[in-house]
Amino acid sequence: MNSHFEKYHDFDSFYILKSKIYENNNERDKALKAILDGLRYSKRKYILYIRLAYLFFLNENLLRALENCVRSIVCQIKTKEISLPGPFIFLFAFAKYYSEEVITKKLGKILSILKGEKFRLSENVYLEIERLIKQNTLIQEHNKSILESIKYLCYDFI
Repeated sequence: MNSHFEKYHDFDSFYILKSKIYENNNERDKALKAILDGLRYSKRKYILYIRLAYLFFLNENLLRALENCVRSIVCQIKTKEISLPGPFIFLFAFAKYYSEEVITKKLGKILSILKGEKFRLSENVYLEIERLIKQNTLIQEHNKSILESIKYLCYDFI
């Protein structure tokens, strides 16, 4: 695998696979490092950013998870490869928690297109994000600026 890695070091799947192996072995720090290494070389960074967001979510670092969801979406827009629903789902749940109907409607439309059917947020996903928001003081302190960033992203880019 190392010879393939050296030849195709910009191939994002290697970093994701490596990260998942570490995660399955409960080595989250190494899983995180694998993705960060991939961000230096990979061309499709949006895939790595959503993986990074997921790892931060697992570590209950919601602020960093949100940050990387936004990065993933921006990279998808820049490359005109809007195909991954994950970061949109995360922002949708966040906006729903704060009753931002215009944003949830816009993100819901995008998600329906990406998923090929009317989007419905899983109750379990929403409850987990709700739990993390409630216990995260940084999110609560900065929720207005976070929501403004999401609004800006939705209105000006999507």
